[in-house]
This record gives sequence, structure tokens and C-alpha cells, in this order.
Amino acid sequence: MLDAHSGAGVFAEPGRARIWRAGRSSLLGLIISDIRNPFFPEVTAAFQEQALLNNMDALVLNTNYDAQRDVEFGEEANGAASAGRSGADVAD
Repeated sequence: MLDAHSGAGVFAEPGRARIWRAGRSSLLGLIISDIRNPFFPEVTAAFQEQALLNNMDALVLNTNYDAQRDVEFGEEANGAASAGRSGADVAD
């Protein structure tokens, strides 16, 4: 059975819907400046692997050195964290 989350057209299994209603999430975010930087693929892979090992989901956002995108992603992550959801901002 699938539940619609807040009528936004987002569908999830009932467990996820309960988590969203509780204001908690298993979603972790990683904000990086350039996915093409040889350092970041290894970091990203390790981040995703650790998230999976801990029954969490990983979201990786690439700013491509765009300062405005960095600010926007950071504000969204901070807003999610203050609402009880997880967000992490990692800069190089």
C-alpha cells in the first residue's frame, strides 16, 4: 500500500509516511562543489555506502562551484534539519 505525502504527489511505503509525519527522516545530504574533482567520487561512494549500511538514504548535490546553488542547497538542508530531518553540508 502506498501513501501520498501531504498531497504533494510523493508516494512512499507506509513506514516512510510515518517518518515524515513525525518530522524525522533517514535522508542524509552531501553538498559538494564539483563531482568531477577526483577527490569527490571516492568520498561520495563512501558516504552512500555508509548511509546504506545504516539503513539511511543518501542525497548528493553538486554545486559546480556556483555560489548561489551552494547557498540554496545549504538553506534547504538547514531548513530540513530544523524541521527534524537530517541534512549535512560538506564543503571543500
